[in-house]
Amino acid sequence: RDDVSDWSSDVCSSDLHDHGVMHVSITEDERFMLTVGVTGDNKMVVWDLATGCIVSNRPNMEKTTCACWGGRKKSIKGRDTTEFLIATGGDRSLKIWTLDPASGGVTDERVNLGNQVRSFTRLAFSESREYLYAASSSGDFSAVHVRSLTMHSVTQACSNGVLSLLVQTSPAGEDQLLVGGGARDRKSVV
Repeated sequence: RDDVSDWSSDVCSSDLHDHGVMHVSITEDERFMLTVGVTGDNKMVVWDLATGCIVSNRPNMEKTTCACWGGRKKSIKGRDTTEFLIATGGDRSLKIWTLDPASGGVTDERVNLGNQVRSFTRLAFSESREYLYAASSSGDFSAVHVRSLTMHSVTQACSNGVLSLLVQTSPAGEDQLLVGGGARDRKSVV
C-alpha cells in the first residue's frame, strides 16, 4: 500500500538511539512520533512523520519507563497553542515537557510529588488535558494537575503493579479510567 511507511530503517537503525528504543508514541493527529531509548541510551527523540525529519533530540534523560503525548498545550485562556505536551515517568520521577515543533525546543518541568515515592509504569492525559494520570508499580495511580504540576490524589487500583491505563470521558463528562494489573486485576474508576 502506498500510505504505509516502513519507519524501521529510518528510526531503529539511526545513530540517535545507541542501545535501543524502549517506548514509541504517536500524536493523535499522527504528525509526530516520540521515541525514548532504553536504559543506557537515555535519549528522547521527536520525529516529524510527514517529513521523516528529527524535530527534537534530548540526550542525557533520567531513566524513563513510560511516556505519552498530551496533545496541544493550552494557553492561560484555555485555547490550544502550537506547542505540544509530553509526559515522562520513571523511578521517583515524573515530568511534563513542552515541545515547540517550529524551533525543536523542548523544556521540562518536574511534578511535585510531595513525600510520595513511586515507580511510574503508565501515563495518560485526560481529554481536557487538565490532568495527567500516572500509574505505578505499587498498584495505584496519581492524578496530577497539569497547570500547577502538583499531585491531586492517589487512588489504589489493583494489588499488583498497574500494567495498562486508559482514560476516556464518561457520558456525564467526567474522566473515567480503566486500569489493568497483574493477576486479573482490573478496575474502572470515575
